[in-house]
Amino acid sequence: TEEVQNVRTATIAFNNYIAAEANRYSLALVDMYSYMGTLSSGLVYNGVKYNATYVSGGAFSLDAVHLTPRGYAIVANKIIESINSYYKSSVPYIDVNNYNGISFP
Repeated sequence: TEEVQNVRTATIAFNNYIAAEANRYSLALVDMYSYMGTLSSGLVYNGVKYNATYVSGGAFSLDAVHLTPRGYAIVANKIIESINSYYKSSVPYIDVNNYNGISFP
């Protein structure tokens, strides 16, 4: 329990440092820690539901740590959203459904 709390504390401190540096250098920032937390309650992307449920959630691969290609595509779109918003640009989003999820037999 103590080790888990130490990791959480270090993660928050590191993310705060990243946010401060992004602000200092006027860079776009994506709070991926918070965004990935939304997977616990689930989200709908391009009409498909994703959550953190093992195997059936669709966002995480079978190792339950890394994302599926679709999960990484969702993350890429979140980064693109931040870039477009911050820099007033128009980088096109990718179609998440063009990427593989977990294939069931």
